[in-house]
Amino acid sequence: MDKEKMMIVFLAAALLIGLVMTSQSRWTVDEQEGVPLEQITQQGGQTQPTDGVENPHEGMMGAAEDVEMNEEGFPKEILDLELVEFLSGEEAISSIEELHGTTIDIVDGQVASYGGGDREIEIWVSEAESPEATAEQIQVMTEMIAHGDGPYTAPNNFQIRGIEMYQTQGMGMENYYYQQGTKAYWIGIKGLEPAPVLGLVMNLL
Repeated sequence: MDKEKMMIVFLAAALLIGLVMTSQSRWTVDEQEGVPLEQITQQGGQTQPTDGVENPHEGMMGAAEDVEMNEEGFPKEILDLELVEFLSGEEAISSIEELHGTTIDIVDGQVASYGGGDREIEIWVSEAESPEATAEQIQVMTEMIAHGDGPYTAPNNFQIRGIEMYQTQGMGMENYYYQQGTKAYWIGIKGLEPAPVLGLVMNLL
């Protein structure tokens, strides 16, 4: 296995083990949370299976703490970065459509911004009427990124706990997007290791 594929495998293993551990923790005091802290960089590659992959960083977990949520069910803080801006409803939908550059068929949305400067997290959530509609939006977005002339690199993809995850770089961030049911998630990360952020977001939202 070449170096690029190895990096994708390690990323998948880190997130998979972290998601299992965070699900077991139930986010209570004195229990572990987060995911293995792993050095992750953007590398090329194809979909990689996670079954049977040994994680070299197993046991490296973040500090435990309760996670306080806002009225919309979003964490008020992620890895010591405070929630600095939050949009929901029509305001969020307008912002999401502005990001896509076109009107899209969604019924609800949220946009959350954490931190600032050299350390930022952006979370965009859009909800369609059905899982099929959401899957179509993910497919269209992936094709637009891969074949367009926008600011993002062609996406890599891999699976985490049965979820197809896409990774792309652009706008100064490591970006990940995926589908869960009727919702599509886009997570932009700057100045932080992606694995802990993704582990928290995927278990809380």
